[in-house]
Amino acid sequence: MTHDRLSSVVERAARAYPKLDRGTLEARDRGGGLVTAAVAHAPAVAAPRAYRAEAGEAAVFFDGLPVDRLGDLAAHDAEVLLERWPELPERLEGVFSAIRVDGRSGEVECLLDVLGMAQVYVVRDGAAWALSNNVEVLRLVSEVAEPDPLGLSSMLTLGWVAGDRTLLKGVEVLPGGHLHRLGARITARPLLSPATVVPRASPPPRPARELAAAMTRTMAALPRSGGPLSCGLTAGRDSRVIVALALAAGLDVDYFTSGSPDHVDVRRAAELAGRLGLRHRVIAPEVPRDPAQWARQTAAFSAQSDGIASLWDVGDWAEHQVPLDRLGVKLWGPGGEIGRSARIGVGIPFMANAPGLRRSWRAQRWVLEQKTACWGGLVTPEGAAETRRYLDRYVDERRREGWRAREVLESYYAFERVKHWAASGVRRASEATDIFAPFISRDYIEYCYALTPAQRYAEAAHHRLLGALAPELRDQPPFDAPWKPQRPRAATVHATVTGAGWALRRMPGAARRSPPRPPSFAARWYAAGRPLHREMATAFPSSPVWDFVDRRRYEQLVAAEPGPHVEGLCRALTALWYLHGRHEAPATT
Repeated sequence: MTHDRLSSVVERAARAYPKLDRGTLEARDRGGGLVTAAVAHAPAVAAPRAYRAEAGEAAVFFDGLPVDRLGDLAAHDAEVLLERWPELPERLEGVFSAIRVDGRSGEVECLLDVLGMAQVYVVRDGAAWALSNNVEVLRLVSEVAEPDPLGLSSMLTLGWVAGDRTLLKGVEVLPGGHLHRLGARITARPLLSPATVVPRASPPPRPARELAAAMTRTMAALPRSGGPLSCGLTAGRDSRVIVALALAAGLDVDYFTSGSPDHVDVRRAAELAGRLGLRHRVIAPEVPRDPAQWARQTAAFSAQSDGIASLWDVGDWAEHQVPLDRLGVKLWGPGGEIGRSARIGVGIPFMANAPGLRRSWRAQRWVLEQKTACWGGLVTPEGAAETRRYLDRYVDERRREGWRAREVLESYYAFERVKHWAASGVRRASEATDIFAPFISRDYIEYCYALTPAQRYAEAAHHRLLGALAPELRDQPPFDAPWKPQRPRAATVHATVTGAGWALRRMPGAARRSPPRPPSFAARWYAAGRPLHREMATAFPSSPVWDFVDRRRYEQLVAAEPGPHVEGLCRALTALWYLHGRHEAPATT
């Protein structure tokens, strides 16, 4: 491929991102069979970030925001990354990808954050390959068009694209936590992976004060990257720890909560902010007012997210559809539950702590099977079976690595759900802000998997971090739920009682007294596009999506008032709009 052809491809893909400056587009033949092209935000918007640097036949590019965990390197400057490249695998944290191109050897090295949340994709054709942080670029380069069976089925049943896939067959995700080398062949050196943090092989956790100091040191490096800092504030544990880290690091942060003023999270966040003297605002993104506007924005969402983000999660994308004067940094809390299994449903903590069941691989597989939602027959049996086969492979792989039965579900949460669902959140925000996720770090992840399942159930990591950083934040309400007893031996009884209560409430005839809730933002977004939902079925009757979605059931559900299966419909619409609708309307908002 020539640099002119690649430049044309990147320019075309960049049309989906109106906040990028196409004047920054540059393409070059590098020698050794390598051709590169890149486009970015305008320098005045991104400063002091410098996304590319060259020296001789070598060049470095990065995306997202790498941060030096030691606090010494200006990791947002590509010249620094190029000069110190050999040190970076052990030093960089954050949500980022960095690529070093060597025209002399014809090789490329790609360094990814520990979970690969700033996703990079690869497509292969024999010994040839193409690499990009944008699926559309690879689609145009390779002309792939066939949907990926696991990509489609997992989007429908899980709510994210699983297993390092995309919605397009042949376009794969490079695994995070690795240094990849691409040349005549593709190899990878693990830095953090499921195999490197197997609990039974992990050393005892270091003192919590050391973990707090390490995470604070990394946070303190953020202001060097420039741009305003923001953070969502709720009544939960994760945002409380992030506040404590930000205060310890001396950061100036704009806190916000999304929702209506009467929402419980908004009220509690405002109370906490007032007590701590934090700047705090409430934001309420708007739902499109008419079907034409809805179509334009949904097409933009689908194009910008490359189909890896469910339409059910459109809310935080909508929050960022505002004019951009300066590229900021959003502090975000995904991954906190890696160290607090009590907050990831009932099945996972119950199976990790219940006597007998915690040793049963069959019990763990059963819990994972329950993750494959079929939405009242909306997903075909073949679609559900595709996801379940993948989950079986996931469990088998962890078992071979040495994970015990009682740990495998918690590994799934980090290395499947957070890894892929949170990555879709990065894509939803990427045009307007960089992301820094304190819990997506080797320090935190290694600490958490050195804990016992009972300690993770007791939320020991968060309790200890707050104790080391700000005990008053640990001990003062409001929280969304009280702390579990900080006695690991009580975890078995507590998890068993909680699981039994959940089972009783689900028995036929059990009284259910859940108060009615106002429709979520996602449900209101779905409702605003109802006139178009049926058209997606009639306009594309031969779509491969119907191999995974029961078309008759889809038409029944979209013709009815929104009900309990609306999230499943949003997932189906994600696939339909990505494969067929993302170019039907201009990708602008």
